[in-house]
Amino acid sequence: MSSGFQISNKSFLVTIIGLIIISNIACSKDNSKGPAFTYDPIKLEKDTSFLKGLLSTPIIGGNFDEASGIVASKKYPGYFYVNNDGGNPADLYMIDSLGGIVGRIDLKGINNRDWEDITLGPGPVPGKLYVYIADIGDNQAIHSTYLIYRFEEPDLMPSVINPFDKNIDNIDKFSFSYSDNTSHNAEAIMIEPDSKNIYLVTKAKYSEIYCLKLIEDQNVTQTAQFLFALPIAEVNAGDISASKQILLKDYTRVYIWNNPDQLPVDSIIKTVPKESSYTIEPQGESICWAVDEKSYYTISEVAPGINQYLIRYKKKK
Repeated sequence: MSSGFQISNKSFLVTIIGLIIISNIACSKDNSKGPAFTYDPIKLEKDTSFLKGLLSTPIIGGNFDEASGIVASKKYPGYFYVNNDGGNPADLYMIDSLGGIVGRIDLKGINNRDWEDITLGPGPVPGKLYVYIADIGDNQAIHSTYLIYRFEEPDLMPSVINPFDKNIDNIDKFSFSYSDNTSHNAEAIMIEPDSKNIYLVTKAKYSEIYCLKLIEDQNVTQTAQFLFALPIAEVNAGDISASKQILLKDYTRVYIWNNPDQLPVDSIIKTVPKESSYTIEPQGESICWAVDEKSYYTISEVAPGINQYLIRYKKKK
């Protein structure tokens, strides 16, 4: 059982650093390519709202050594869903805020081709929340269509002492392609709460943002519309909070778009972000907001000889 967070120590940081050398109705279009902005992501103003990362006790067991996505449960605040990268079984793990494993969800009838991210958002039934899994990775740029899986956030009994094991087989499956008819490797999915717009962010020299407005028809291949490109390379995770605060990350930085006026996502993300707190990880490809937005969290894939942690970035009082 996890015993609590410990302040990140010098040896952990030294080791890791050594390893790392739209609107409310529909998606708007921007047909231009290339970066839409000129800011330098290395020289951004620092956001000082969040403390340095606090490490959980080491996560053991090897259940999600290839963690590529994390999202906070809204039905069970303080708990998180974590997914593995492609080629692993089609299951999710739930962990508590200390990194302790409280259960596994086995998703029947689907495959993990290349799951890169996970999020929560609204769906077809008003008032209910749904888990969205993004099968959007494509390192070799060989796929013409990509998949998003969706199921209602389930009833669970989280417990570190007696972890649950739950099967789910009522899963929606949506296929989509990109508006430029090109293959893309994407690693971030985010959903705007009120518009239900799905934002996909590619992992590229200039990370491109696409918007998908899901049609409730699983028999058609839908189209994600290109919006614009950011001058940020290799985006590998992102999240939108209930109040439309945005987080994106690459391997060395976290970018934050504060949004006190709760502007639409495709408007606020065109503004210049700030650089927020980040403890560099071996291969950090996951980020999410806490439900209360007073913290955000990251988790990394496992690297040889280095422990895996859930890392919390707490907002200053």
